[in-house]
Amino acid sequence: MNGETQLRARRTRIKILRAIADKRGAARFSDIRNSTGLSTGSIYYHLERMVDYVGKNSKEYTLTEQGFRFLQEIDHSYVDTRPEQISVPQKVTEEQMSSRVSIGRQSLKEYIWIIPYAAIVAVIVSVLQVNSALGLPGLDLDKMIANASLISSLSITGILTAAFLIMFRRQLIPSGIKGIFLSSVTVISVVAVNLVVFSGLYSQIGVISSVSYAIELIANASLISSLSITGILTAAFLIMFRRQIIPGGVKGLTFSALIVLSVVIVNILVFSGLGAQVTMNQVVY
Repeated sequence: MNGETQLRARRTRIKILRAIADKRGAARFSDIRNSTGLSTGSIYYHLERMVDYVGKNSKEYTLTEQGFRFLQEIDHSYVDTRPEQISVPQKVTEEQMSSRVSIGRQSLKEYIWIIPYAAIVAVIVSVLQVNSALGLPGLDLDKMIANASLISSLSITGILTAAFLIMFRRQLIPSGIKGIFLSSVTVISVVAVNLVVFSGLYSQIGVISSVSYAIELIANASLISSLSITGILTAAFLIMFRRQIIPGGVKGLTFSALIVLSVVIVNILVFSGLGAQVTMNQVVY
C-alpha cells in the first residue's frame, strides 16, 4: 500500500470502530453498514484485518480492549460506554477460534448441492453412451454436438447463477446494481465462450472423415474451453476482490475456487461424454 492508500484504509477502519463504539461496543453487521455507508465487501475486508481490535460472537462485532485503547488514543474525549459484562466468556472465545479453523469446511457444506448436480450431468452422459452401445436409435454427430452444447451451457449457467445467488444471500457480494451487473457479465461471458467453442468444434468435425482425428479435436476443444472458462472466472473474481465487492478472506477465496472448479468439472464431463459418443457411434463424414 502507498501512503495515500494506507491513510484511507486507516480512516475507514476508524469509522468502523466508531460505529461499533456508538452501539456500546457491540454492533451487528447491519449497524456498521448503516452507520458508515460502506459497501458489504469493504466492511468485511477491513474487519478481517482488525482482528486485534474487533472480536465477533454469534451475532455481533465487539470492541476488544486493544480496540478500545486505540480509540481513546486518537480521541481523548472518547468514554468507554460498554457494559461491564461485555467481556467475552472463554467458551465463546474458543468457539470463535474453532469457527475460524473450520471456515473452509463450512463453505464446502454450502456447496453440497454440486454433488447431485454433477451426478445428473453424469447420468445424462451415461444414458447417451448406453443408447449407442445397445444399438438403439442412435444420435448422429449433429445431434450429439447440439445436445452436448445444450447440456454444458445449461449446467454452467445453473451452477453460476446458483453460486452468485448464494453469495448475494450470504452478503459476500452486495446486492446492488454493481454486484448484479458483474455477476451477469461473468455468467454471459462464460456461456458465450462455451457456445463459441462448441460451434467451432462442429464446423471442424463436419469436414473430416477420421474418427481418431475427431477425438483429438474434441480433446483440444475441451482444453480450450476449460482454460478459457477458468481464465474468465478467475479474472472476474480478481476484479471483485480488488474492488472489494467480495471480501478477500478465506471464505471469499473458498467460494470463488469452488465455483471455478465446479464449472470446469461439468465442462470436462460433457466433453468426455461427447468424445465417448463419437467413438462408439463411429461417425464418418
